[in-house]
Amino acid sequence: MVQGGSVSVFLSPTDGLHSHSVLLDEERGRLLLGTRDSVYLLDPDHLSRAPRKISWPAPRDRVEMCKLAGKNAHLECGNFVRVLHNYNRTHLYTYQFLYAGTASDFLGKDTMFTRSLGPPPDQHYIRTDISEDYWINEARFISAHPVSDTYNPDDDKIYFFFRESSRDRSDKSVLSRVARVCKNDVGGLRSLTNKWTTFLKARLVSVFRGSAVCVYSMADIRAVFNGPYAHKEGPDHRWVEYEGRIPYPRPGTCPSKTYDPRIKTTKDFSDEVVSFIRFHPLMFRSVYPLTGRPLFTRVRVDYTLTQIVVDRVMAEDGQYEIMFLGTAQVSLSRCHLYGQVCAECCLARDPYCAWDGYTCSRYIPASKRRARRQDIKHGDPSSQCWDTDDTLHGGRVEERIMFGVENNSTFLECLPKSQQATIRWFIHRPGAEHRE
Repeated sequence: MVQGGSVSVFLSPTDGLHSHSVLLDEERGRLLLGTRDSVYLLDPDHLSRAPRKISWPAPRDRVEMCKLAGKNAHLECGNFVRVLHNYNRTHLYTYQFLYAGTASDFLGKDTMFTRSLGPPPDQHYIRTDISEDYWINEARFISAHPVSDTYNPDDDKIYFFFRESSRDRSDKSVLSRVARVCKNDVGGLRSLTNKWTTFLKARLVSVFRGSAVCVYSMADIRAVFNGPYAHKEGPDHRWVEYEGRIPYPRPGTCPSKTYDPRIKTTKDFSDEVVSFIRFHPLMFRSVYPLTGRPLFTRVRVDYTLTQIVVDRVMAEDGQYEIMFLGTAQVSLSRCHLYGQVCAECCLARDPYCAWDGYTCSRYIPASKRRARRQDIKHGDPSSQCWDTDDTLHGGRVEERIMFGVENNSTFLECLPKSQQATIRWFIHRPGAEHRE
């Protein structure tokens, strides 16, 4: 089989593959191989190309403990990747780091946004603060995206979108959010050890009933994150604009030598900055849709919009953006295409449709045997449609006359109303009495 070309052989550079799991990601065109201390990404259409390798070694302390237990260091003391999951939009792998929105408990209450993996010198597991539910509260993560906010790579950020439950006990609403962290965030010291020190979030205004498509501007999102912070005060503990002194550097700013050579990493932030961002992760202002309203809405319908894809199309008079929207549920019946008479509905032989006495509509099993007229097996309207015109039994059929030029090609087009119909074409030559 190998000589015949029907099988491709892949060997890791060390010839010690030890493959434990395989996953075909058809949506993204990837073949993933889980091996010892690494994951290989192959192109299933071009297996001869050099694969990408994601290093995922076991922690050194775990390896040492394994050796002390008397196990084989090469065959048993490693991170053997045995499970691979399909692509999830709530997870983002970039620059060898894995950013993920997930839950750490079985009930899904302790939701968090984390960063893991990375090259060995920079492996820092970071997550949102578990002790403060106003960071993230029972969130449902939607997606995560890397964004370059400025020309400086140290200012690159990860934006992620999610929905979370309101913390107010009297308010059971679910809020749409956008949050961001710096790519070079390695956590802080003391109260924010192994926790984000640049985490900020803002509200996406989308209050309506039903489904809608809203368009937001990145400029508006950045303006909100550069605006005032929210703060709870007063006897009713409502969110108000924070008017006190803001520490330096501004909380949420990415550490960079360009801004301040003294602050090389997030561990160099002062206690004042760390304390402020821990208790003020929410921005006071909200992000509103462009034009102040949804671009597209659907209300009072029995389905919800779940997916969106935007295609940019170049036309004669310029470029247009076309939206394709997916719904949670769509009817599979196409009964309205089968005409407005009983015979045509019966001839369609569609199990989803039946004649209800007035129109060809969705078939719903009823207790009355003759309440709906349908014949899937034979498609015989004469046995179902009692009000059918007698001409139906006389062999009368629809005729279409088309004219053509001799010794030339003519496209003969006919769209039958039933898949069971037979199409026959006759030619009537000039001067002939009968058709051939």
